Amino acid sequence: MRIVLDSNILVRSFVSSHGLAHDLLLAILASGHTLILSNEIPFEAARVLRYPRLLVVHGESEEAIYNFMGWLRDAAEIVVLEPLTRAPIRDRNDIFVLQTVLSVEADVLCSG
Repeated sequence: MRIVLDSNILVRSFVSSHGLAHDLLLAILASGHTLILSNEIPFEAARVLRYPRLLVVHGESEEAIYNFMGWLRDAAEIVVLEPLTRAPIRDRNDIFVLQTVLSVEADVLCSG
């Protein structure tokens, strides 16, 4: 299956290595399913992980965030979005997630 995880799931996976989001990410990769991300999804996750309040929560360094994003890029199939693709969505900030799903006809979208 082709599975898209939104940035919220990636953030949760980084923040808690014992949480459901982390377990889900590892299970997808271990099962032979394909994790699909567009460039925008890990970029958004990295931006959120740098919020001051989240830096306090996870206590990780900039290097750890950078390494996690690199690991995601290596583990996932990265798709380039067509900027003119329109998607019906209420929250315009999440348009790139739906564009990612539509661009590869993903089987599953997991969002928090």
